[in-house]
Amino acid sequence: MSKKIALSNNKSKLSLACSAETIASNVDLLTGILLRVPTKSLIRFKSVSKQWLSLISDAQFCRNNTQQNPSPPISGLYFYSNCDRITRVSFHDHPRATLPNFSFLDGSGSGSETIVRHSSNGLMLCTIEFYDFVVCNLTTQKFVVLPKLALHAIRFQYYLIYDPKKSPYYKVVVVSFAYDLQTSQFDVYSSERGSWKSTVATPRIPNVGYGAVWNGKIIWMSCWPGRESCSKHDHYYFQFDLDAERPTMTGVPSPAGYHSKGILYFGECGGRLLLIQNPNRYCGTEFWVLEMIDGESKFRWTVKYRVDLKPLPLPPRSTCGFSVVSVMNVGAKANDLAVVLYAGGKFIRYNIKCKTLKVLCDSEGGDFPACLSRPCHFIESLMPV
Repeated sequence: MSKKIALSNNKSKLSLACSAETIASNVDLLTGILLRVPTKSLIRFKSVSKQWLSLISDAQFCRNNTQQNPSPPISGLYFYSNCDRITRVSFHDHPRATLPNFSFLDGSGSGSETIVRHSSNGLMLCTIEFYDFVVCNLTTQKFVVLPKLALHAIRFQYYLIYDPKKSPYYKVVVVSFAYDLQTSQFDVYSSERGSWKSTVATPRIPNVGYGAVWNGKIIWMSCWPGRESCSKHDHYYFQFDLDAERPTMTGVPSPAGYHSKGILYFGECGGRLLLIQNPNRYCGTEFWVLEMIDGESKFRWTVKYRVDLKPLPLPPRSTCGFSVVSVMNVGAKANDLAVVLYAGGKFIRYNIKCKTLKVLCDSEGGDFPACLSRPCHFIESLMPV
């Protein structure tokens, strides 16, 4: 009986070995399997053999893998602060130091410090010596230096737009607020055409904060011109259409409970445009999450969640207020949202559905809200630049 079992086991091992050899020798079959493997595993698989290294490093394979996995989870956040450092916040259970750094950009030739400007689906936009624009992939540590762009203005905003579900190409948009305060200039770099294109907007887009990238547009929220307060009036939204590369403007009714000093967050998450506000300026632990509804005739805001953090075990010193750093999906459904907060010297993730808190890490020192740049999402990706 034992001989039959041993013989059966040997046959099973031989069958598995033959199957593995068959897969390894069939490039199409192996490619089809690896295309469905997460990025982190693929990076490790490069060391399996020269064949796997060549296959996984191929630019077309990387594009196809990205399209097969268009919505990978966010692994962490990067900030560049006026405290002259890059702060990294990991969403995993490993130390912050395990997140990749930007030392590979030392090969860009400038020798200057890197400033993180924006991110989009696995790619990051950086500046070196302020006017040198670099698009890089932190996972593969590959980068491209964009053509020089002459800028003459008092303030700039920077955007990187890449959607693997729609196109293998990306765009970089630099918004310049002119000295005369009458115009705004849009400089758009397209990786497809490999050059910059300029558009001037009159009247200028108000310099009222960063815009949100949503539905193929960059959107800025403001009040109607000439109004001292927009708490009881409609908003107007400047939009820059990324396909047509031209600005437009539209009006939207004010959100419920809106007051201009209560805006905590304005941005896109999981294909939805979200606004987080504090409806009660005297309550430091309460916020609402609103979603923009794209109706057939006009846009409108609707309240999705009302959150009060008071019953939760917040860190000391956080009862006087908090900052909303970012919003992210944490589940398979679009409504599975988590809000990344800065409170009491700590970065905290609050799961809205489960009503749970998780401390991600302590601040690296300094007054975080005073020296915070816009957060950039780090997503592991093989997308070539």
